[in-house]
Amino acid sequence: MKEDLTLGSLILILVELCDNAMEQILSFIKVVFFGNTVLLNSAPVNLDEQWNIVRFENTVEAITIGAAVQIRISRVSPLFVEATNSTSTFEVAQKVLPEGTIEAILFDENGIEYSFSKRQLSIARDYVSYGLRSESPIPTGVLFTHLKIRSEKRLENIEVYWKNFSN
Repeated sequence: MKEDLTLGSLILILVELCDNAMEQILSFIKVVFFGNTVLLNSAPVNLDEQWNIVRFENTVEAITIGAAVQIRISRVSPLFVEATNSTSTFEVAQKVLPEGTIEAILFDENGIEYSFSKRQLSIARDYVSYGLRSESPIPTGVLFTHLKIRSEKRLENIEVYWKNFSN
């Protein structure tokens, strides 16, 4: 009897592992074939401590639970004046844009709010990307209509994107 219980437990574990693997494969396929990055604001915006509403020209939705908001700040911004190359730009960005500097709240078509505050910094050729991820999974198949965003530091002429490539 004890051997049957152990064998049954192993079978349940294997089934669960296969289900998780299939979910990961499906997410990967969605990202490869349907993932994209979409500009949310039609004109650059300035951010400060006041909430700024960004209304989308077209609704967006998440294809994976890891969808994110991305703020692009020009590398020629006065914030990064100390930087001399990509490595130092990243180091300066980490210092001048600490976790929690920027926060956003995404709204779906029913007014339900999704908070984004977890920082992910990256450096591109022309901009610093301050990615915002949600602490909880973003629902798929839900239409989002607008975003509220603010920053503890004044940021000028930034672009706000919906990034749907990661899970």
